[in-house]
Amino acid sequence: MPGATPIVACAGTCISSPTTDTTSPPSSKPPPATSIPTPSTSTPDHRSRRGAGVSRSAPGYARPFPLEGVSLRANRFLDAAISAAARGWHVFPLWPDSKRPAIRGWPTAATTDIDRIQYWWTANPRCNIAVATGPSGLHVLDLDVHHGHNGPDALYQLATTQAMRASLVTFTVATASNGRHLYFRAPEGMRLPNTVARLGAGIDSRGEGGYVVAAGSRASHGRYRILADCPVATLPDWLTDLLTPPPLPEASVGGEPLHSVGAYVAAIVAAETRKVAAALPGSRNATLFRAAFTLGRLVAGGELDETRIRDVLIAAAAIHVGHDFTVREVERAIANGLTLGANRPRRLARSR
Repeated sequence: MPGATPIVACAGTCISSPTTDTTSPPSSKPPPATSIPTPSTSTPDHRSRRGAGVSRSAPGYARPFPLEGVSLRANRFLDAAISAAARGWHVFPLWPDSKRPAIRGWPTAATTDIDRIQYWWTANPRCNIAVATGPSGLHVLDLDVHHGHNGPDALYQLATTQAMRASLVTFTVATASNGRHLYFRAPEGMRLPNTVARLGAGIDSRGEGGYVVAAGSRASHGRYRILADCPVATLPDWLTDLLTPPPLPEASVGGEPLHSVGAYVAAIVAAETRKVAAALPGSRNATLFRAAFTLGRLVAGGELDETRIRDVLIAAAAIHVGHDFTVREVERAIANGLTLGANRPRRLARSR
């Protein structure tokens, strides 16, 4: 990473830029259109363990990838998935050479159960590995180094003291694009959401409702590998403060808060943001637009603050950014929805 200020490694030395992956690129053969099967129980049948694939009578059957040239006993993807699970991290499969989930309902399906992990990667040995950050108790900083961004340098400049820089020493993965994933334990009792550029250009984060591509995964331009096998540090207080979203404003009339109305508005906001976070590929843009329109009507009616709602929607959509969905698409969908909602203000009825 030319020009990047290195992040401190475990032993107090600097982490140099990862060398370019010189191995031959993985096969470009497209994956099947359907999700890979999720077993109805935690224990796969004996044929799955031997690599014969999944029984065609099994619920959710999908044809496994061809196994020619793949040794299940030396399956690097399976080994990497088990290694991550052994750390207590909940994993699930991504399509080969991709960041897209290969199963439905990954937020609840992600697991540390070895039988289920073996089932998934026996049926589809070339699948990449994802770590679901929320159930794993993690908050991961994603430092980007392309599209003109230099996330490591931006983070280093944000850490203005030696103590702050020392607090960044943690388990670190080099991404396929030479970026960095810095793994932290989420603060006790806190559910920090995903963020996009909240800390600066090139710095995103994954928390509740998010996931990261794990070490051992591949992309067409490189691989994900452990760069610093340090103990996972707790997210430092100074980063926690910066990553904590501001509270939603309470609904009011004439400056006087109305608690019952405030709770109702908060429930609407929560429902819309859940829809955005759970949206599937192909429906994300429309779901985000509809949420912005719904909340934009309340903004126009004086029930909500536009700046806060924009931040909340960006945080909810952050889980999708980098997975065939861009920051620009997020901002455009929100802007369009808020604009349309402004033409149809909604004011809540209040009891007297």
